[in-house]
Amino acid sequence: MAWKEKRGLAWVIKGRIDGKRVPYKTLYGTEEEAQLVADDYTLREKEEKQGFRRKGSSRLAPVGVGPKFEDWAPEYLEWYGLRFPRSIKKVRNHLNAVMPFFGSLRIAEGQEDIWTDAWNQMELELSRTHLPSSIDCFFRTLGAAMNRAARKGGATKNDKKNKRWNLVEHSPIADLGYLIEEESTERHHFSQDELDALYKADPNNPNWRMFANTGLRTAEICHQLTALVGDEQIRVSHNPREGRHVKSKKGRIIPLSPGAQEARERILWGHDGGEFFFRQQHPQTWNKQLYKGLRKAGIEKGSMHSFRHTFITIAANNPGIAINNVRLWAGHSDLAITQAYIHQVEGEEVRQIANLGL
Repeated sequence: MAWKEKRGLAWVIKGRIDGKRVPYKTLYGTEEEAQLVADDYTLREKEEKQGFRRKGSSRLAPVGVGPKFEDWAPEYLEWYGLRFPRSIKKVRNHLNAVMPFFGSLRIAEGQEDIWTDAWNQMELELSRTHLPSSIDCFFRTLGAAMNRAARKGGATKNDKKNKRWNLVEHSPIADLGYLIEEESTERHHFSQDELDALYKADPNNPNWRMFANTGLRTAEICHQLTALVGDEQIRVSHNPREGRHVKSKKGRIIPLSPGAQEARERILWGHDGGEFFFRQQHPQTWNKQLYKGLRKAGIEKGSMHSFRHTFITIAANNPGIAINNVRLWAGHSDLAITQAYIHQVEGEEVRQIANLGL
């Protein structure tokens, strides 16, 4: 409980942290004003004992039992909406998907096993109705919220003010997030036979051929401007204010192969003349549409990200293309990242040795 003490012309508001008396604030004013401030600090102490921490609070008191995730999510969404207004709807939908599994869990120390069990339950139930890539997006949004709640991990370099809410020392799913990224990241690539089967099963959709020939990320596909798709190349731009995000934070140019040029002409033939080159602007819509095409083609595995793996693998295995050019087209800052995308193509080693002339 906070109290006020008179000191000359000033009032000193004091309280206790870990059993020790500490001064909270010194102010000049009437006794009534000082009492209101003391009452406010008393309320803060009660909230912190329950695990809540107010925005802008600089004091780090022991958290104890933290708030439930369903109590924390609205505050996180409010902050996210101010920082990234164009994508707040997607994040809200992701949090709504995880709320039945994590909403009643508390953000507190020693809760890692409980959060892990909730993740396993969510993965089991949602896998019946959602693609693995969708579940991964849900989990990444949850991880971002939990990193923001923790004292350590998850802050951006440009976020100098209010980096954390300091509800817990570490995110209770920090280790789980690492395991998910290592083990469950979609690494499938389409073989040439699978691509041909997909094109045949969905002949009126030239988008699949365009994606396989350019390696665009799904977020880049959703916000690719028509004006930046030329006859011979696509220019990918990075403009966070307009909702266009590139991981490397740099734009790049991707040359169009003959297959991509053919797909471009077909897309433009049915284009509505709008700002965006591709008609759909939501990743989930693309995943659902692709999933239907894969089922028609009899292909068991694959996602939108598989097109990117396919493009990088085929380009890197072409002896006439320098690996550094593949890195530039993929938008990778490090060659090691590009090499991690390259899969072994059946029969490729035999073909390459046959072309070796020493």
